[in-house]
Amino acid sequence: MSPKRIDPEDGEAYTWEELSGFYTGTYKKAVIESYWDACKPVKQKGKGKGEPKSKAKAKAKAKAKAVDYSGLEKGMKLQAQAADDGKWYSAEVVAVATKKNKETPVKINWVGYTAASDEWVGADRLRSKVLKEAAAAGGKTEICYTYTDEAPLLATFSLFPILSKFSKSCGINLKMKDISVAGRVLGHFVKKFPDELTNLGKLAKTPAANIIKLPNISASVPQLQECIKELQSQGFEVPDFPENPSTDEENKIREKYNKVLGSAVNPVLREGNSDRRAAAPVKDYAKKYPHKMGPWSKSSKTHVSHMSGGDFYSSEKSVIIEKAETLKIEHVASDGTVTTLKDKLEMTKGEVLDGSFMSVKALQDFFEKAIKEAKAQGVLFSLHLKATMMKISDPIMFGHCVKVFFKDVFKKHAASFEEIKANPNQGLGDILAKIQKLP
Repeated sequence: MSPKRIDPEDGEAYTWEELSGFYTGTYKKAVIESYWDACKPVKQKGKGKGEPKSKAKAKAKAKAKAVDYSGLEKGMKLQAQAADDGKWYSAEVVAVATKKNKETPVKINWVGYTAASDEWVGADRLRSKVLKEAAAAGGKTEICYTYTDEAPLLATFSLFPILSKFSKSCGINLKMKDISVAGRVLGHFVKKFPDELTNLGKLAKTPAANIIKLPNISASVPQLQECIKELQSQGFEVPDFPENPSTDEENKIREKYNKVLGSAVNPVLREGNSDRRAAAPVKDYAKKYPHKMGPWSKSSKTHVSHMSGGDFYSSEKSVIIEKAETLKIEHVASDGTVTTLKDKLEMTKGEVLDGSFMSVKALQDFFEKAIKEAKAQGVLFSLHLKATMMKISDPIMFGHCVKVFFKDVFKKHAASFEEIKANPNQGLGDILAKIQKLP
């Protein structure tokens, strides 16, 4: 029998074949071998008679009853043990029916096989982080605390342990959920890591949702590329970001990365029962102890400028859908060319459909005017964007600002910028990095 070692990730014992099979596709072979060497060997016990079948069956039955399968959902990836050889293989949840099949409530599909091989199994033949967390919770109330990239991360290291101790005494489990940029990338590309953002999004739509959402980075393309580079340097097998996808495979990869870019977190978590209002005690404290400003110098200059036309606000229109129907959004160019932007938009009776657009010419004219005003008054030019679809609109609007601010440079070096695929929508840093590639 092959020797086993303890995987510190879950405390379970595995053979080399089992452990390498599980981590292959997540880490490079050299990393897995190094990890195996660091795992603690299992002490071999003397051979003895196994438990009677009836007793073992009773134990398995009791265990099955105690398992919480509510976290498992259709399409979720996990590992399942084959009945014939006892080995663990990649599988996908097809259905969960705890009422109908109490002992084997999970129907799985073996990855790479047809539906004919689908099988109903119980917790004794499943490996999933979701099941482990449910078992650890033991039916207690759970609060999800988000792990993010920004400044609150520093507070998390000191505050989270305190909150955990405090909540534990009240019978509440405080669980860390990684929705950082790196966590979101791993959740989409590495089978070992759960897609916590999607899971929280589903939880947010239920009455059981209890989520402490901390500020997170609205990842730009350069930030995402840096994240990918760092993950790859640590042995994670995540693909490069395809800036200009040309194949079906690259389009699929880009589609996944698009779910990480921009303000990917807020729209997902606020789709549920999010309440951003300050609690009454917080308001009362602020009224009783108002924050006092320091001395304000008259020489301090402030000038605020905003668009007065041609923006999303001025073009916004809303309609109430009178009956259920399927719509599509089209762009009609000045030459009559029609481009479908979104197809099969399912609408129900009574829903509100809201639409607006931004005039590029009006936006560029506004940027040029605001830049001249800032220069004339000797104040710092600072751009604040507030669009409904920040993930899509903000990079484009910022790109127009970069092109207006450096319009002479873009006009003079248009051919070179085209050659290096300089995209102002990805920020000034991306352009400067690509300029370095020029001879």
